[in-house]
Amino acid sequence: EIKYILSNDAGSTWLYYNNGWVVSDGTYSKANTAAELQSVIQSFPTGSQQLVFKAFLHSNGGQLVSLNHLAIIGGLVTASSTTNAPTVSSPKSSITSLLSGDSLSLAPVVIKGSSSESGASSIQKVEISADDGLHWSEVVPTIANDHYGFDWQYQWTPLSTGSYRLSTRATNWNGAVEFVNSGPTINIVSADRPEFQNQQQQSQATPAPSISSLVSSQSSLQAQIATIEQQLIVLIQQLIQQLLVELQASR
Repeated sequence: EIKYILSNDAGSTWLYYNNGWVVSDGTYSKANTAAELQSVIQSFPTGSQQLVFKAFLHSNGGQLVSLNHLAIIGGLVTASSTTNAPTVSSPKSSITSLLSGDSLSLAPVVIKGSSSESGASSIQKVEISADDGLHWSEVVPTIANDHYGFDWQYQWTPLSTGSYRLSTRATNWNGAVEFVNSGPTINIVSADRPEFQNQQQQSQATPAPSISSLVSSQSSLQAQIATIEQQLIVLIQQLIQQLLVELQASR
């Protein structure tokens, strides 16, 4: 909701209507809505005829309140405002290395992501949370990008198995903080879960090189080494011969 206070002396004194025009302490609680002002604006004292107003945009924390239009015409006040669902502010961040539904082993994991800004400022820091925003940790920037931000990484150690929803938020150098960006929901499972057993079985199913193939590879390598040695010997001999010819020519 939006409320207003008015001044008739260029802002030296602020007034609001409460069974008559009284001095406001400059807070939202002692202010009027546009509808309230419209009904009493004709009684507003003219003062020095330097009219200014101050608007208070009040949100319950889950709303984005914006003032779209205000007009004071012929003693009437008209205003329009919107209260919308939260939108992502100028700084932005995201996790790029994980997707919702991914399953990870109960072990440290490096989470990677990116951040960006519209250009009015640039990204100062990015934070990450694994407990729905109860606790936040700052990530480590890795490289600057072309969007006034940076790529980043963070080493996270899950404490136990279960489902975790990862969230990020970016802050720019103007102090603007991104609305919490809910990232992927991932599953942390122990290494003895079937999906990890299947991975282990697949890796074990890969046949190991046979002894004969190893011997053959070793023989081939030795042959290549012998060939190189022979080429080096020939090259050295050629160099010695060239030096002898040059010495004899110089006498």
